[in-house]
Amino acid sequence: MKKVLAQLLLFLLLSLLFIDWGELGQSITGAKISGPLPLFPAVQIRLLESNDPKLKAEALTALKKTLVRYYFPALAAEPWQAEYLLLDLCGGENPPRPEAAVALSLPPDKALLVILAPTNSSYHPVAWRNDLRPLLSLSKTSLPDGKELLISLEKYRSSPASQAFSGVIKFWLWEENGLTLLAEKKYAGLAD
Repeated sequence: MKKVLAQLLLFLLLSLLFIDWGELGQSITGAKISGPLPLFPAVQIRLLESNDPKLKAEALTALKKTLVRYYFPALAAEPWQAEYLLLDLCGGENPPRPEAAVALSLPPDKALLVILAPTNSSYHPVAWRNDLRPLLSLSKTSLPDGKELLISLEKYRSSPASQAFSGVIKFWLWEENGLTLLAEKKYAGLAD
């Protein structure tokens, strides 16, 4: 009987060594912990709408650098291109304060779309997508309920040897506290 108990205990101890403890708890996929989320002063976002081109460029450059350092630290020294758009994507505020959609692109194959939402005196990321191709532009259109739909245009070479470009227009909607792809339309043969 002692031998059976010893073997059973040994079996249990060895079993514990091979259990994947990560599977037993709640797991998070697709995320990387890299420090606290960046916060941007509301004044920095308001400067994006400045009539002074120098102030606008400085605000966008600072925003771009912070986002790239947070999401792509290994690529922070690369020449990222940035676009932004202020829109009422999430709705719900009275009076409405716009969210900021920021598109960062590093041709030929990297892009990041970040939605920054207002809270008190700052803006913080509430959604981001890094599974996109370089983003050429952002635009918006209004929905009947007053919210706005975000429209992004991705532009990329069909193949490395090709001179022709292809593109994808994507329509994004804010649903259930997240950015949802509503529809997309692909195009081929775009001009440079």
